[in-house]
Amino acid sequence: MAVNALAAERALVYQESKSIYTDTCPRRLVYVTSVKVSNEKCYVVSPYRQRVTYAVCGGSGCYGNKFYRSQCVRTGWTRLQFWVWCPTCGFKLIARWYPQCCSCYRWYSCFDVKA
Repeated sequence: MAVNALAAERALVYQESKSIYTDTCPRRLVYVTSVKVSNEKCYVVSPYRQRVTYAVCGGSGCYGNKFYRSQCVRTGWTRLQFWVWCPTCGFKLIARWYPQCCSCYRWYSCFDVKA
């Protein structure tokens, strides 16, 4: 399967009826409230204040063309540093990578190509 990323990180489609641009890969940011640290469940201290979030992408067919297969995937991975509290070791400053954006990727199956 060959993968071809669109030129822009986020694909935009023009809507003639409303005269606005609409993101074809809408994302929803979810707050991280707990993480595993050394096989122990730890809790993020004030996740809303620390803004510890990750993107949730949805949908397929974002490219808007029936000749390609496309899907929204998580992109824009950012290293976030934040405080957690663990029952055995107390407060700890950790860093994790989380996606912050969603992008439309299109591909075609090798079996669909006619030589």
